[in-house]
Amino acid sequence: MNSEGERARLQQQGIDSLGWITRNIDHFNPWQKGRLTDSGIKALAELAVLYMYLERWRLRPLNEYLSLISILPTWRNFISRHCEKAAYAETVRKRPAQAYYLLLPYLMLRSGGYHSPYYEETMKRLQRWRYLMPTEVVPYRRLDQQYIFWKSGYLNREPNWYRLYKRTVLNNRCRLAYIDKDITYSITHTLFYLTDLGDHPIPLRPAEIKHIAEVLECLLFHYWRLADWDLVCELLINLNCLDARDSAFYSGASAAFRKACRRDGAIPASQMCEEKICSTPSSEPGETIFQLCYHTTLLNVLYCATALNQLDENGINLTQRPEKC
Repeated sequence: MNSEGERARLQQQGIDSLGWITRNIDHFNPWQKGRLTDSGIKALAELAVLYMYLERWRLRPLNEYLSLISILPTWRNFISRHCEKAAYAETVRKRPAQAYYLLLPYLMLRSGGYHSPYYEETMKRLQRWRYLMPTEVVPYRRLDQQYIFWKSGYLNREPNWYRLYKRTVLNNRCRLAYIDKDITYSITHTLFYLTDLGDHPIPLRPAEIKHIAEVLECLLFHYWRLADWDLVCELLINLNCLDARDSAFYSGASAAFRKACRRDGAIPASQMCEEKICSTPSSEPGETIFQLCYHTTLLNVLYCATALNQLDENGINLTQRPEKC
C-alpha cells in the first residue's frame, strides 16, 4: 500500500476508535456503584495518559487527520471534573500507598498547564511522607514514575534514561523462549518511555537498537499467532517509535490487527475476549464490551497516531541516532 493509502487507512481506524472512546467516556468514571474502584481508577488514568499524548500532538498535522480539536475538550472536561471531586482528591491523601496511581490523571493534566493548589499541596505532603515516588518497584515501573513526573513538569531535570534502562529486563537480553507475557509488557512499556512514543531518539547504539527491533518482531509474530491484540498493538507501537515498519512481520500483524477492529471502533483485547463478547447476553453488553475492549482501543489510537506521525514528512527523523550513550 502506498503512503497515501496507508495514511487514509490509519486515519479512519484512529477516528473510529476515538469516536468509540468518546461515546463511552462515562464508563471511564472511577466511581462504580457509589464507590471508588481499582478498575475505575486504572481506566481513568489510562484515558488521561492518552489525552496527554494527543494534547501534545495537537499542533501537528495529526490534529487534522484525527480531528483532535473536536474531542479533546470533552476528554479534558471529563478528566478534570473527576480530579476536582472532593471525594477523589481527598482519597489521594487517605491512601498514600496508592497515591501515584490516583495522581496520574492530575499529573497528565498538569503536563498541559493545569494546576490545582490542593493537588500541589498533596504532592508536597506525599514527598514529606516519602510516598510520592515509592522505591520498592520493579525497574521498568521506576522508569514509568520518572517519565510521568518529568512529563508533568514536576521534575525540573530530565532523568538519565540510559541509567534507568540499564536496570530493566530489556537490557538483560533474556532468551526469547523465556519471555512471558509479563516480561513482554515490561519491554513494551520500557520502550514507550525511552522513545517518548516516537518523539525522542532512543539513547542506545545502533547495534543495540537493531537487536531490540529483532526481539520485538519475534514477540510480535508470537502474539499475532495467539491473537493477543493488546500485546500486538503495543509491539506495533514500539516498532513505529523505532521507525522499524518495513518487515513482513509488521505488515502481516498490522493487517491482522486491523481485521480485529469492530465496526463501532472498539478492539477486543484478544480473540478470547471477542468470543466472550459474542456470548454476552444482549441485556448487559455495554459494561462487558467496555472492560474487554477499552485498553486495546486506547492503544489503537496510539498505534495510529505514532504511525501517522512517522508518515508525516515533518516528523522527527529517528534514524539519526546518537553515537554514544
